[in-house]
Amino acid sequence: MRIIYVTGSPGTGKTSTALKLAVLLKGKHVDLGEVCLRKNFLLGYDKKRKSRIIDLNRLEKYVKNLILKTGKTLVFDAHFLVRLPTNLNPLIFVLRCEPLKLAERLRLKGFSEEKIYENVWAEILDFCLQEALALYDPKQIHEVDTTNKNVDEVVEEMLEVVKGNKKPVVGVYDWIKILEKECKLKELMVWGEKFRVI
Repeated sequence: MRIIYVTGSPGTGKTSTALKLAVLLKGKHVDLGEVCLRKNFLLGYDKKRKSRIIDLNRLEKYVKNLILKTGKTLVFDAHFLVRLPTNLNPLIFVLRCEPLKLAERLRLKGFSEEKIYENVWAEILDFCLQEALALYDPKQIHEVDTTNKNVDEVVEEMLEVVKGNKKPVVGVYDWIKILEKECKLKELMVWGEKFRVI
């Protein structure tokens, strides 16, 4: 039995990779965002950010019960994190994507420009990684850059970590440094002025 959690900014490929990984590991895929909607694990709606507020306490209890009842490999996926039982040594995959490529993906998904900007900056500032590091040991966390990889390539890398053939690594993507080097950071700042974010 393995407990795996796939997280990352919207558009990084969480659901497609988590689904495939679950199939290959003969486990069960659990979309925690969908669970929150179905079970009504919600505290309200944030009008400013245009997003639902999740009841993490109720969700964590649900996840713990699911782990106890299922007894087989579970692959969770969500853009947010919950605390999993540490005695089960969960493996956390944080999917990453070059910010401007991420913006392209989110446009194709129909996100508003404001929401795209918000998610691009969450990616630049390592929001999902920092959340993972606040809850889990760095040895349990592995970052995967999905920018120029298809689902099969991403899952192949994840499987290498699951099997123990590759050690988990964190802190390898410095988007600010990359964007600055490519002279694209100022472009993002100007884009943000439209939303009065900066």
